[in-house]
Amino acid sequence: MSRRNDEQRARDAAQARARRLRRKVAAVVLHDVVDGHGGFGPRSEFGTPPRHRELEVLAEVCQHGGVQQAAYCLRISYSTAKNNLSSLYQRLGAVSIPHALLLLGWIDVPSRARRPHRLVQQVS
Repeated sequence: MSRRNDEQRARDAAQARARRLRRKVAAVVLHDVVDGHGGFGPRSEFGTPPRHRELEVLAEVCQHGGVQQAAYCLRISYSTAKNNLSSLYQRLGAVSIPHALLLLGWIDVPSRARRPHRLVQQVS
Protein backbone atom coordinates (compact mmCIF):
# COMPACT_ATOMS: atom_id res chain seq x y z
CA MET A 1 0.00 0.00 0.00
CA SER A 2 1.51 3.31 -1.01
CA ARG A 3 1.73 6.29 1.30
CA ARG A 4 0.09 9.54 0.37
CA ASN A 5 2.43 12.47 0.22
CA ASP A 6 1.75 15.96 1.54
CA GLU A 7 0.84 17.28 -1.91
CA GLN A 8 -1.89 14.68 -2.36
CA ARG A 9 -3.26 15.39 1.12
CA ALA A 10 -3.30 19.14 0.44
CA ARG A 11 -5.08 18.61 -2.89
CA ASP A 12 -7.70 16.35 -1.30
CA ALA A 13 -8.26 18.85 1.52
CA ALA A 14 -8.68 21.71 -0.98
CA GLN A 15 -11.20 19.67 -2.97
CA ALA A 16 -13.16 18.85 0.19
CA ARG A 17 -13.26 22.55 1.16
CA ALA A 18 -14.48 23.44 -2.33
CA ARG A 19 -17.27 20.86 -2.06
CA ARG A 20 -18.34 22.25 1.33
CA LEU A 21 -18.34 25.80 -0.09
CA ARG A 22 -20.52 24.73 -3.05
CA ARG A 23 -23.01 23.15 -0.61
CA LYS A 24 -23.18 26.32 1.46
CA VAL A 25 -23.89 28.52 -1.57
CA ALA A 26 -27.51 27.35 -1.86
CA ALA A 27 -28.20 28.21 1.77
CA VAL A 28 -26.78 31.72 1.99
CA VAL A 29 -28.17 33.68 4.88
CA LEU A 30 -27.96 37.40 4.39
CA HIS A 31 -27.16 39.39 7.51
CA ASP A 32 -27.08 43.09 8.16
CA VAL A 33 -23.65 44.48 7.45
CA VAL A 34 -21.92 45.83 10.52
CA ASP A 35 -19.19 48.41 10.43
CA GLY A 36 -16.14 46.57 11.73
CA HIS A 37 -13.33 48.73 10.38
CA GLY A 38 -10.62 48.98 12.97
CA GLY A 39 -7.51 48.93 10.81
CA PHE A 40 -5.16 51.53 9.49
CA GLY A 41 -5.33 53.40 6.22
CA PRO A 42 -8.21 54.55 4.05
CA ARG A 43 -11.39 52.56 4.08
CA SER A 44 -13.08 51.20 0.98
CA GLU A 45 -16.30 53.04 0.33
CA PHE A 46 -19.52 51.09 -0.05
CA GLY A 47 -20.77 51.18 -3.63
CA THR A 48 -17.41 51.80 -5.28
CA PRO A 49 -16.54 49.31 -8.01
CA PRO A 50 -14.37 46.39 -6.90
CA ARG A 51 -10.74 46.37 -7.99
CA HIS A 52 -9.43 43.79 -10.44
CA ARG A 53 -7.08 42.25 -7.85
CA GLU A 54 -9.92 41.83 -5.33
CA LEU A 55 -11.99 39.97 -7.91
CA GLU A 56 -8.97 37.88 -8.85
CA VAL A 57 -8.44 36.87 -5.22
CA LEU A 58 -12.14 36.00 -4.86
CA ALA A 59 -12.02 33.85 -8.00
CA GLU A 60 -8.93 32.00 -6.75
CA VAL A 61 -10.50 31.41 -3.33
CA CYS A 62 -13.54 29.87 -5.01
CA GLN A 63 -11.41 27.75 -7.31
CA HIS A 64 -9.07 26.44 -4.63
CA GLY A 65 -11.48 26.33 -1.68
CA GLY A 66 -9.52 28.46 0.76
CA VAL A 67 -7.73 31.76 1.25
CA GLN A 68 -4.39 30.15 2.04
CA GLN A 69 -4.34 28.09 -1.17
CA ALA A 70 -5.44 31.09 -3.22
CA ALA A 71 -2.70 33.24 -1.71
CA TYR A 72 -0.13 30.57 -2.53
CA CYS A 73 -1.32 30.36 -6.16
CA LEU A 74 -1.30 34.15 -6.55
CA ARG A 75 2.12 34.37 -4.85
CA ILE A 76 0.90 36.83 -2.23
CA SER A 77 0.82 36.55 1.55
CA TYR A 78 -2.17 35.17 3.39
CA SER A 79 -2.82 38.50 5.10
CA THR A 80 -2.76 40.34 1.76
CA ALA A 81 -5.37 37.95 0.37
CA LYS A 82 -7.54 38.43 3.48
CA ASN A 83 -7.18 42.21 3.19
CA ASN A 84 -8.26 42.08 -0.46
CA LEU A 85 -11.34 40.05 0.48
CA SER A 86 -12.13 42.40 3.35
CA SER A 87 -11.92 45.40 1.06
CA LEU A 88 -14.16 43.64 -1.47
CA TYR A 89 -16.72 42.85 1.23
CA GLN A 90 -16.76 46.50 2.26
CA ARG A 91 -17.27 47.71 -1.32
CA LEU A 92 -20.11 45.24 -1.98
CA GLY A 93 -21.68 45.20 1.47
CA ALA A 94 -21.11 41.45 1.67
CA VAL A 95 -20.50 39.37 4.79
CA SER A 96 -19.10 36.17 3.28
CA ILE A 97 -17.69 34.66 0.11
CA PRO A 98 -21.02 33.16 -1.03
CA HIS A 99 -22.75 36.49 -0.31
CA ALA A 100 -20.12 38.35 -2.40
CA LEU A 101 -20.58 35.87 -5.26
CA LEU A 102 -24.33 36.40 -5.10
CA LEU A 103 -24.02 40.20 -5.12
CA LEU A 104 -21.58 40.10 -8.06
CA GLY A 105 -23.98 37.89 -10.02
CA TRP A 106 -21.44 35.09 -10.34
CA ILE A 107 -23.93 32.58 -8.89
CA ASP A 108 -27.68 32.31 -8.81
CA VAL A 109 -29.65 30.80 -5.96
CA PRO A 110 -32.57 28.71 -7.19
CA SER A 111 -35.97 30.12 -6.26
CA ARG A 112 -36.87 27.08 -4.17
CA ALA A 113 -33.81 27.71 -1.95
CA ARG A 114 -34.58 31.38 -1.33
CA ARG A 115 -36.23 32.46 1.86
CA PRO A 116 -39.08 34.97 1.54
CA HIS A 117 -38.22 38.49 2.62
CA ARG A 118 -40.04 39.98 5.58
CA LEU A 119 -41.48 43.40 5.13
CA VAL A 120 -40.30 45.75 7.83
CA GLN A 121 -42.79 48.44 8.71
CA GLN A 122 -41.32 51.83 9.43
CA VAL A 123 -42.41 53.51 12.63
CA SER A 124 -43.73 57.02 11.99
